[in-house]
Amino acid sequence: MILVTGATGTNGVEIVKLLSRSGVRCRALVRNPEKISTLSDLPGVEVVQGDLSRPESLPPALDGVDRALLYSSIAPDLAELQGNFVRAAKKAGVRHIVKFSGMDADPQCEWRFLRWHGIAEQDLEESGLAFTHLQPNQFMQVYLRFQVMIASQGKFYAASKDSRASPVDVRDIAALTGTGHEGKKYVITGPEALTYFDVADKLSAAICKKVSYVDVPLEAAKQAILDTGAPAWFAEGQAEQFRFRWQGNQSRITSTIADVAGKKPTSFEDFAREYASYFRGEANFALAPRMPSGAIS
Repeated sequence: MILVTGATGTNGVEIVKLLSRSGVRCRALVRNPEKISTLSDLPGVEVVQGDLSRPESLPPALDGVDRALLYSSIAPDLAELQGNFVRAAKKAGVRHIVKFSGMDADPQCEWRFLRWHGIAEQDLEESGLAFTHLQPNQFMQVYLRFQVMIASQGKFYAASKDSRASPVDVRDIAALTGTGHEGKKYVITGPEALTYFDVADKLSAAICKKVSYVDVPLEAAKQAILDTGAPAWFAEGQAEQFRFRWQGNQSRITSTIADVAGKKPTSFEDFAREYASYFRGEANFALAPRMPSGAIS
């Protein structure tokens, strides 16, 4: 049995759907009981309630589980919460944890999100459990958060300058379902490194409407994030990310999807075409990303 934490998050939902479609029996850990219906109709998926901040709630969810995918939204207490899960999993007899992390996660990283992931990775490695670290770069799904502006204005805004990132479709990540990955670290990217100007061009072609990327000063981008109601630590973390990207740190391309999952990674063109009606404002995706999230923008 595979347990997936963070199962109602934007990325967690896609992973649970992938396992369901692949015929892999799994258990989805849900903190909010009101969101159970999101997953309850998926074949082969058992939904259980539990909260990483309440370790006493985890044993029933871990009963009979041999592998777990550890994923949770980014937060200052990420390492503490994931540590709670690792300790509970070890006590329950789980033999292998696959941790969803980030490319170049390191306890000393200047970007706090990767620093927190790096600390959590280190704690998992020292637990004595078998582990695998999945280190994706940017997710294509983060661009869905620009939908309102793209549909209404034909524009989206950020402080990325002309830096590049190599986004991957979260649904391409299938390393969890295989075997032989213990003790390994997989850096996961899409097939190409794109500027936000490139992304705008590809979205324009997909939705048959001009989409423009507008680069803004870093402080303006931070204020826009704060205006959504996101906390200050999240806004500052996003600013650190842009500075990290300006240095070329998110432009790497790997062959992990082909090597591990045995498939050609989804291109951004294919992703944009699939979500074209959503970007045009013609379709409503109930699982559109929320702010703040653990995804890298």
